[in-house]
Amino acid sequence: MVEPVLHQGRCGPLEWAACSTAYPGQRRSGDAFLVSATETGARVTVVDALGHGDEAADVAELAVASLRRTAGQPPVTALNACHRALQGSRGAAVTLVEVDSDHRRLVWAAVGNVDAAVLTRGRRRESLTRWSVPLRGGIVGHRLPALRDSTLALPPGGVLVAATDGMAGPCLDAADPSLPVNLSARRLHHGYARSDDDALVLVACYG
Repeated sequence: MVEPVLHQGRCGPLEWAACSTAYPGQRRSGDAFLVSATETGARVTVVDALGHGDEAADVAELAVASLRRTAGQPPVTALNACHRALQGSRGAAVTLVEVDSDHRRLVWAAVGNVDAAVLTRGRRRESLTRWSVPLRGGIVGHRLPALRDSTLALPPGGVLVAATDGMAGPCLDAADPSLPVNLSARRLHHGYARSDDDALVLVACYG
C-alpha cells in the first residue's frame, strides 16, 4: 500500500489539509490542488487530469500554474484561462471554491467530476447539513460548457471537502466537521481512496 502524502497549512481564513496518493506504480499523480489567498479571503482549487502517470501529472501542473496566475480573478474567469492553457493536452476536471469572508459567502465554479461540498453539523451529532458544489459536464482544455459563478451564504462553522474521482462515492458524506482538518483528511483518504486511480481529498475549515 502506497503511503499517502499529507500537506497542510493556513491561508487567510482557511485552515486546510490535503491527503493524496498516486496510481500504484507511478511516482507522480495527476491529481493536484492549490490553496491561494484572494483580496477577500482564500480560494481552494482541486484538479484531476485525465488518466494517470507523468503525462497526467504534467497537465495537472500546467493547470495549477494557470490557476495560480489568476488567483485574484473570479472563478469563471480563472477556469476560462485554465481552459486556454490546457488546450492541446489531455485536459482535466477542475473545481474552484472561493471563501469570501468579507462578504460572508462562497463563490464556486466546477467542470468535470471533482466533487465538493460544504458540511455543517447541528447541535445533535447526527444532524449534518450538506451544500454540494454544482458540477458541469465537460473537460477543461477540450470541451468547456457555458459557465457562471454560483454563490452560497457562508454557513457558520462549515467545513469544505473536495475529492477527485479516485475517492469512493461516500467520501464527502463521511466527513466529520468536528475533527481537525489534518485528521479528517487522513481518515477520509484511508477509508475511501481507491486502489486503481490517483486519489486526493482536501478538507478546509474557515474561521
